[in-house]
Amino acid sequence: METATIEQLAYDMKEAKANNRSPIFFLGAGASRTGGIPLANEIVADILAKHAANPRIINLKQEDKTYAKLMDCLGPNGRNTLLKGYINDSKINVTHIYLAQLMAQGYVDYVLTVNFDNLMLKALALFNEFPSTYDMAILNDLTTSTFKEKSVVYLHGQHHGLWLLNTEQEMAKVDDLVPKILHSIKDGRPWVFVGYSGGDPVFEHIKGLGRFDNGLYWVTFNNEKPGDGVCQGLLEKSHSNAFVIEGYDADAFMLKLNSALGLPEPTIIDKPFTSIRAMLDNIVDIDDQEHFKGVKQRLEIVKGQVDEAIQQFEQGKIETSGKSQAKAESDLLQKEIIDLMIKEDYQPDTINRIAANATGLNDAGVNSLLADLYNNWGVDLGGLAATKSGDEADALYREAFAKYQQAVGIKPDLHEAYNNWGTHLGKLAATQSGDEADALYREAFAKYQQAVGIKPDKHEAYYNWGTYLGNLATTKSGDEADALYREAFAKYQQAVGIKQDLHEAYYNWGNHLGNLAATKSGDEAEALYRQAFDKFQKAVELKPDDHEAYYSWGTVLLNLAKTQAGGDAEALYRQALEKCQKAVDLGGKCYNLACTYALMQDKDNALLYLNRSLENKEENIEFVTDDTDWAGFLDDENFKAVINRYAKL
Repeated sequence: METATIEQLAYDMKEAKANNRSPIFFLGAGASRTGGIPLANEIVADILAKHAANPRIINLKQEDKTYAKLMDCLGPNGRNTLLKGYINDSKINVTHIYLAQLMAQGYVDYVLTVNFDNLMLKALALFNEFPSTYDMAILNDLTTSTFKEKSVVYLHGQHHGLWLLNTEQEMAKVDDLVPKILHSIKDGRPWVFVGYSGGDPVFEHIKGLGRFDNGLYWVTFNNEKPGDGVCQGLLEKSHSNAFVIEGYDADAFMLKLNSALGLPEPTIIDKPFTSIRAMLDNIVDIDDQEHFKGVKQRLEIVKGQVDEAIQQFEQGKIETSGKSQAKAESDLLQKEIIDLMIKEDYQPDTINRIAANATGLNDAGVNSLLADLYNNWGVDLGGLAATKSGDEADALYREAFAKYQQAVGIKPDLHEAYNNWGTHLGKLAATQSGDEADALYREAFAKYQQAVGIKPDKHEAYYNWGTYLGNLATTKSGDEADALYREAFAKYQQAVGIKQDLHEAYYNWGNHLGNLAATKSGDEAEALYRQAFDKFQKAVELKPDDHEAYYSWGTVLLNLAKTQAGGDAEALYRQALEKCQKAVDLGGKCYNLACTYALMQDKDNALLYLNRSLENKEENIEFVTDDTDWAGFLDDENFKAVINRYAKL
């Protein structure tokens, strides 16, 4: 499964627009979630709560209480009533506003949606755009000539339509029509999927489209992996030219894409009075007859008020009272700061000018945003430092620390800055050694202490604190190491006490328990290993697809097995094998699976997975030949053949 960046998508969209073949955006339920439209599982819960007495629902088996079958139980009128209730409570969200801007500016030709809401049409109306709209629930036939560009296509029907395709029988009505639609617009255009799970019958038609020559981009929800059906049926298919964009929800993705395309902020958000003026300009001039005179005057007054608002609040030009002028300047400055943060554009000269203006205003809102800007700047510098090494990395980390200092100098209770500061101190410490590393780690701990002093329930700070305490402990020995590990465990305990589902904390806790166990012997070591297993168990209960937790779990089982003998050792090896295999099945590393097979004297599997791990560059040749797990294979000709194969690369 190949990944792509938003910057790559933005480039492809510009190319497509230049070739008059702008992209197709495909929206799923996740695109409307922040607008107040619930997801399918939330609708299921709502139906079960509101219609618990419905005999049709009562008679359903538990496993049959799916979205489609529950909708069927409600009947057409019940379905319409339910969905219209959601529509009435919904509001236009960021995703639809920014997508509407893309369509208005020619970057999108078609919006296909499996949603029933009208958020896309409402957002387009803000840009004075009223596209052709197709409702598949009531469309009997379609030809390429009638399917216009700049269109919105409702694949499941609209909320106010005669039909809404929610049940299996209803969806079957458009089985013949949907493929025609998709094929008529597919070629020559990039496809972008946002907020879509692929869990409905339409996805079967998408799979049948073949190769996407101009690219298909599947935007995941943050870092969640798409479902198995989507991966196997589309994203992992060879030569499909499909890519995954990770790390964003729908709103964050659209914000970032707008910035990557170099587009201004939508007028309705950035310059609302200018947007209102454009709407007023679309009203025909009123005939100056006596009985229209009052209406004409009112319209002129409104236009004048809007023009004054544009000058005062968007341009800051009108000289009024000192208080009003200061408010206008404050609003403009806040908008400028917000724009810089959205675009992640940290130009020193610009920020220095803003800081100087902020000093003169001494406005709480401006100062708060300026502190946030310095914090974000520090995060950006720290992220850049992580990609560098040596003096260059060191200098960037030091710049980041200076930005955090400026942030808390303006806003002393900015706990986010202290937490980020601590994290980047820890990252820099990891690149150092000896007293210098110690000093940086200790400074990081002090920052985390300040963060939780301001916000006692900041689980991120406790988690990061525990991580770096454990990292420091690995560089120590004896009582000093013990004390640091115990401190780390206490921080993890505080983190999960605040956020019970913080699987990352359980994972790191397990790793550090395993590290401490490796320094012990006998019953004390075994007790620590067993505690580590418990933490890994908790981590995978919270995140069943966490291959890193399974891999570490297998590693720690392997370490304990090496200290045992006979049946006890054999049982532990088999458990290690199970965990390491699970990690591989989930897409994780396979080196320790190879090691486990090696220690169990299963040569064929050991060399099979060793070859795969070296092919994937999980470890280097020197590490393998120095690893005592392979001591019994060093003179084996097949082992040497594998090593020599990669030693030449």
